Amino acid sequence: EEQDLERMAQNVAAALVEFGGDLLKKQEVEEWLRKTQEAAEQAAADARAAGKSEEDVAREAAYAAGRVAADAARAAGKSSDDIAAAAGSAAAKAARAAGLNAEQAAMAGATLASRVRAEDAEAEGKSMDEIAELAGEAARRVGRATGLSMEGSAAASAKSAGEVATRLAENAGLRPDEIVKIAGRAAARAGKAAGMDEEDAFQAAGQAAHSAGISAGMSKDDAASAAAVAVGQVAADEARAGGMTAAEVAAFAGMAACLAAKAAGLSEDRAATLAASTAGHVAAEDARGAGMTAEEVSAVAGRAASVAGAAAGMDKKHAAAASASVSGEVAAEDARKSGMSSQEVAAVAGKAACASAKAAGMDEEKAAQAAAAAAGQVAAEDCRAAGMSAEEVAAAAGKAACNAAQAAGADEEQAAQAAAIVAGRVAAEDAQTAGKTLEEIASAACQASCQAAVAAGMDEADAAALGVSIARQAVLDTAKAMGETPEAASALAAQAHEAESEKMRVTVPAKRKLKKVDSMFVHDGSELETMKLRVTLVSARGLRNADWGLFNKSDPYCVCEVLGQAGAKFRTKTINDNLEPTWDEDWTVPYDEGVALKFTVKDEDFGKSDDLLGDAVLDSKDFFPHGFVGEIPLARAGRKAQAAYLSVKVDVIVPKEDEQEEHEEPEDTPDDKESEAVAESALDASAAEDAKAAEEAKAADSIAAEEAAAAVVEEAACYAPQTADADEPEPQKAAKRKLKRNDSMFANDGAAATLKVTLVGARGLRNA
Repeated sequence: EEQDLERMAQNVAAALVEFGGDLLKKQEVEEWLRKTQEAAEQAAADARAAGKSEEDVAREAAYAAGRVAADAARAAGKSSDDIAAAAGSAAAKAARAAGLNAEQAAMAGATLASRVRAEDAEAEGKSMDEIAELAGEAARRVGRATGLSMEGSAAASAKSAGEVATRLAENAGLRPDEIVKIAGRAAARAGKAAGMDEEDAFQAAGQAAHSAGISAGMSKDDAASAAAVAVGQVAADEARAGGMTAAEVAAFAGMAACLAAKAAGLSEDRAATLAASTAGHVAAEDARGAGMTAEEVSAVAGRAASVAGAAAGMDKKHAAAASASVSGEVAAEDARKSGMSSQEVAAVAGKAACASAKAAGMDEEKAAQAAAAAAGQVAAEDCRAAGMSAEEVAAAAGKAACNAAQAAGADEEQAAQAAAIVAGRVAAEDAQTAGKTLEEIASAACQASCQAAVAAGMDEADAAALGVSIARQAVLDTAKAMGETPEAASALAAQAHEAESEKMRVTVPAKRKLKKVDSMFVHDGSELETMKLRVTLVSARGLRNADWGLFNKSDPYCVCEVLGQAGAKFRTKTINDNLEPTWDEDWTVPYDEGVALKFTVKDEDFGKSDDLLGDAVLDSKDFFPHGFVGEIPLARAGRKAQAAYLSVKVDVIVPKEDEQEEHEEPEDTPDDKESEAVAESALDASAAEDAKAAEEAKAADSIAAEEAAAAVVEEAACYAPQTADADEPEPQKAAKRKLKRNDSMFANDGAAATLKVTLVGARGLRNA
């Protein structure tokens, strides 16, 4: 360590001579050399005492040495720029002597130069923007002087300017969002001044703004989102100053937000969403400035969001959804400013979202769903701001969603479904924010959606089925957001599905009429009708040759499985000696919405395990509900293959509504109608009234009544293993007739149902 410090001091002395020239006498150089060594020793000791890594210890010692050089340059009467250069150069040399590599040492020098220059500029009374600009330029100069490339020095300039701006904004007591914007603006300007193109500058700005947000106390995700919005706003300001049209300004802002979001570590989907949101709000600002009406403002915002979302990689469906969401947000902002009530604000948001959704190409049903989502989200925001409980927030969101859906033309069932979905999503968001476990998130989503559905007029059995499905989707989305793999997320969602299903079985009947919900609830008591997938494994191309021999090639086959669904697996035949096989085989399997498909292509071998030729996961959102046709890139395809692809087709098969109704409601015969009338009377009235009604039915002088009575006796025999007592009261007989109508254990014609049970095999048994 002593030798390192001695070399560091010698390098600093050389820097002092370089910048001080003959202004510094020999005695002064020796004095500064002593101060440098003492400062470096003290900084290193403090850094070690604080538990810092050796790399950080070397960096802190270099900073201390550089500051001594800055003091020496000031004593020699140097300018502020030269003082910063002296500090940076000395720090870089000291860092190199302390063991850092050339790039690390140069970055250390650039960082210190920017700090020293910022301190002097602040003392000179410069503005915040001027200080950041001077700091960035100092970092660029020292970076280039100490060996960084032009790109590297530009990156150092942007980073340093952002850090300086962050410190100044924090010291000024600004809000976190203001700090983020100031840091992003400073980094973008410094990057461009240092020679960066727009794309690199916005990415550098995103990184700087993200760091500023974290420094200001934000979470990583919140800081990344704030960084994207801030950089988009900075880009919009630049575009306006450059004379762009309003549409061009919005598009430019969306592009910048997308780049910043990706640079801050967000996924492509999230980046695209932020791009759409930023572009929409920027367009709304300009539209308001142009004097447009509230309806026109929200429409302009929706169009800008759709364009920006598509430019960021969204497909037409998601771009339309983004358009509706942003339009609703903008409409809500204007409605709040005009003094409307929370209910009115939600209604306005839903109306605007519906209009934008239709303008973006959505059909009536999807537009109503978009309206419900927008209204529910706005209502939830207002309720949270009012301090309501999580349960109250979800209920209010569901109610607002139901009203918006009906206003958009949805029928009662569709509106109830929309209410349940929105309420469940809001409850899941609040549970996640509160740090709840996945099990608690699933439970909150299930209960909220079920209650919202019932409040909107849905019967309890159907609401329970929908609640279980929404709970599974909530866990799937949350698990993915937590960084789980698609396989793990699907498995966790399946566990939540099973747990919530058990809870719902206890409180409500396991029966449903809804389509597209959950396969565990029976439609009509005679058969289990579920949503299904027809998966066609078409072909593959670009597979590697995993076999040895001059004339041998891989023998590929493909396996498709539904993740998290035990036993749901299908394998194609094997195609021998073929690197571009065509199977063209299909498989139909029951499917629960939200579950992913996994495809694995292998080379069949004899005498050893089969070789992997590639695999891929197709997420539910990629094929549900509209299906999928195309090629999927295969991961882990091997080094020999440049690229390998699997061609598949996925069709979503939903039971037709009229077929369900046909199963659920068979045409009543006169006998059935008479029996059902008696049964309804027996179950809905008191025992005395039931008996009276039954006696009146018996006394009716009608052939139909006599036939109905005979049918009742015949039906009762189906339900009782022992012969019924001839004197059994009519209400009990009527109750049995009602049971026949409702119980899924018996067929509609009164005959006992038959189960065919096949005992296939077992595996993994222990040796007893």
